Amino acid sequence: MLFPETLATWRAFEQRFGVDVEVEDATGDWSASNCCGAAKVDALERALAGADAWITGIRREQSPTRADAQPVEYDERRGLWKYNPIVDWTEKDLWRRIAERDLPYNPLHDQGYASIGCAPCTAPGAGREGRWAESEKTECGIHVA
Repeated sequence: MLFPETLATWRAFEQRFGVDVEVEDATGDWSASNCCGAAKVDALERALAGADAWITGIRREQSPTRADAQPVEYDERRGLWKYNPIVDWTEKDLWRRIAERDLPYNPLHDQGYASIGCAPCTAPGAGREGRWAESEKTECGIHVA
């Protein structure tokens, strides 16, 4: 349920860095009213099976639900360590690093999408206001303890 631009950005990273991104099937009944259900979270659970840790891209400034995130946390729900290496970066820090390293980035950012998730639920907007547009939702379930 990802935007074509997201898939193209993913492929650009694979080509640029010579890596293959492993994919878990997250098919299911996806719609704006039924977003981020078990299919998405279950796919992450399968991907993390047997892992000792996982690495995220969350940042404290993204939302109140992430304000207390630490660089290293123990994920009680999954029984493994969670590393948040850019947790204290600002939006400005992030874009500076992208420019300095000439990294591929999702072109939807240039079209007003500050935060990009799944296509049925994401609209243009500042910060995370475009995620789950017209909804009270603030997290998809992946980072909820």
